Amino acid sequence: MRSPQKILQVKDNSKPDPELWNHLYDFAFQLESEEEDPIKALRKQKKEIMLAVITRLINVFDSEEYLEAFGCCDSYKIEP
Repeated sequence: MRSPQKILQVKDNSKPDPELWNHLYDFAFQLESEEEDPIKALRKQKKEIMLAVITRLINVFDSEEYLEAFGCCDSYKIEP
């Protein structure tokens, strides 16, 4: 889907469009739980999970730690 900004831009035919890529990232955080099964913890501890994600995000925002917090799972070229 094209963004409204891209639709409204006047195309400069003298330059080729740059290649665009879509990247899928995962985000690392941790949760202490009484559940052995992590999927059960996800189902039962929604508030705790969301708080752990937000806390981790805040902690990595102003540090170089963000490079360790994110991992790239997949990438593909966006075809025009």
